[in-house]
Amino acid sequence: MASCYVDPHNSTILKTLKIGDLVEFPRMLYSHWGVYIGNQQIVHLTGIDNAGSKDAFTSGSLFSVCGENFAKACVKIDDFFKVAQGCKAKRNNDKDAKCKPLNPQEIVRRAKAMVGVIGYNLIWNNCEHLAAYLRYDVKWSEQVDKAAEAAVWTGALAAVSLLAYNLFGGSNDKK
Repeated sequence: MASCYVDPHNSTILKTLKIGDLVEFPRMLYSHWGVYIGNQQIVHLTGIDNAGSKDAFTSGSLFSVCGENFAKACVKIDDFFKVAQGCKAKRNNDKDAKCKPLNPQEIVRRAKAMVGVIGYNLIWNNCEHLAAYLRYDVKWSEQVDKAAEAAVWTGALAAVSLLAYNLFGGSNDKK
């Protein structure tokens, strides 16, 4: 039923895409990313046999160990609508404000050369890193940046709370 509303939206988005555009596919807890290379095709880092492309939490490749990439994801070329999987896609070249995009032909050349490359690391080599690398020659994931910032703030808040507790509320010794 949801596809009745999503498919017309995605058809409209697809018509506006230019070769080399970054495409964001918002999922429940994260966004999946790819690069449009023309002919309704997206290059993206996805789970092998699509493991994790729809639900990262069942893929087994959510984290890496000691910085090592899991071999459960690879770079593929897929149809735009297959990648969308019922999500409302959006063209998202917001990083253009901070990074200079490569020319479209170079983006496509690089994207096709990466097909079949295996490896995934949530923090250093996820689908957003790949998309940014192909368009800008810089691996960058704003999702990871935001998560790291939230972790720092959460840690700082916990440290301040613990300090305040120890200074003002934790020494209620009754003698």
